Formats: sequence, structure tokens, C-alpha cells
Amino acid sequence: MATKYFDFVVRDIIKSSPTICRETSPVIVVTQLCSMDVHMYLVAIKTFTRYVAPKSVHVISDGLSSGDERLLERQVRGIHIQDIREIEVGEFPRGGTWERLLYILDVSRDAYAVQLDADTVTLALPGEVLECIGQNQSFTLGSYKGQQVTTFRKASEDVKKGSNSASDHVQILAELAMERFDDCDRYKYVRGNSAFAGFAKGQHSRDTVRYFSQTMEALIGKQKWNEWGSEQVTSNYAVANSANPRVLPFPKYRYFKPGSDTDDSTLAFLHFMGTHRFSEGKYRAIARQHISTL
Repeated sequence: MATKYFDFVVRDIIKSSPTICRETSPVIVVTQLCSMDVHMYLVAIKTFTRYVAPKSVHVISDGLSSGDERLLERQVRGIHIQDIREIEVGEFPRGGTWERLLYILDVSRDAYAVQLDADTVTLALPGEVLECIGQNQSFTLGSYKGQQVTTFRKASEDVKKGSNSASDHVQILAELAMERFDDCDRYKYVRGNSAFAGFAKGQHSRDTVRYFSQTMEALIGKQKWNEWGSEQVTSNYAVANSANPRVLPFPKYRYFKPGSDTDDSTLAFLHFMGTHRFSEGKYRAIARQHISTL
């Protein structure tokens, strides 16, 4: 019901100008999308691409209908829609947005790739993102506990100090296991958020994350490593171990939680994730406000 109300409030998004791809741009934008989130996605892609012109826009279809696809083709000129079932995962996990990550790793060989979740809004010029693209630096959206790149050993130590160190969530178990890697002082990690991340051209591939994924599977078990959340850990690893990675400044780029000051004039990007997505009506209000400027 909340999603349907959101769609009603933002219905004018389909009246705004379509996103136009530009062949001269270095950037590919990728999103995994289901039918329920199409209107959210149109807000996300249009508010982002008004500042960052894309070379191409790719949507990984996770159950989109033919009607959804026709709408997307009208709203994003030149969009490429890829059926998630056709993405080969090989020895990597399937599900939990792993197909999305593997697809991004593949396309980033030839272009700068931005992973953009559907439940996001770009509020102002994302200057740091444009700098990363221009300098071919990978980036990630930071979190309250992840605002700098650190070593595997330090990542494990930080989790041990936290109140949820006894959790059996895959991310916690994976971060605790990092100190058990050979060269744990050499490998890097950042506790970022894979909802918004940039992958520098020519710096990422399936090969660059294969050892990490296989070792994690051996350390915490295949069943656990196949749970939702392992893709985000791997995305964090990929970004952190690239050349000169960057964590977007927090809280200028951040996720929404109840009580957040969304009127802060310094905000550039918000991710309305999970349980609190529609809390306080902020997502609806902000999306509608920015639709009016498109």
C-alpha cells in the first residue's frame, strides 16, 4: 500500500523529460529493478542523470512486465534491459543482487560503471561523484560506521568492538573472518553501502573478486556466503582494493533514517532503504519536490 501511494504521489515523473544517453559520456549506469519499483527508479535515474549524463543506461530486469519495459523505453531513451536469468554467475552465488555485481564488473572493463539503487534521490550536484568519474576513481556510499578504507585486520577488530559482534548476519561473520585471510594487513575493506557505488574503468573484473569470494565461502561456509548481504561485502571489497578509492563524504551522501535532517542544504544524495523507506513521508515529499524541477 505504501508503495502504491508513493507511485500516486510521484505520478508526474512520467511527464518529465526523458533521460537521454550520450555516446561521448564515459559513464554506464546500472540498476537491478523489479516491477514494483519502476516509478521509484524513474525518480532515481532522472534526478541522477540531470547531473551525470550517461553513455548508456542498463536495467537488470528482475521480473519486469512487458508494460514496464515499454514505459522504461519511453522514459529512458536508448535503455538496455537485461534479463537477470540470462546473467551467468559461474562459481559465484546466485541471487541477493550478485547478478547485478557480476554484470557491473563485466561492463566496467570498457566504461566507468555506476550502480544506482532505485530507492535513491540525487538532490544536488554530486561534485565528488563527477570528480571520481573524471579521475577514474572507484567510490562507495559511506555509512555511519564506514567512512574510510581500512585493512582486513582493522575491519575485524572494529566488528569485535561493536554491540552486534555476536550476530550471525553474513556481513558480520564475513568481516570477523577477514583477519583470517593471508595478508590481512594488505587487503583493504570499507563498510560502505552498495546502493550507490562507482567502478573505475578497467580496474574491476570477476577475477579481482574471485579469490575473495572463494575464501569467504571456505571460511564461513557456502550456505552462509550465499545469503543476502554477501554481495554488498564483495562490492565493498572491490571498491576498497581499487586504485585510490574514495568514500563519498558523509553525511552529504547518506541513507535516510527517521529523525534525519532532510532539510540540510549540504545534502547531495539520499538512499531510502529498507524498513524506514516511507517513514515520516520524507521520501514522497522529497521525490515530489525534485520532480517539479526536472
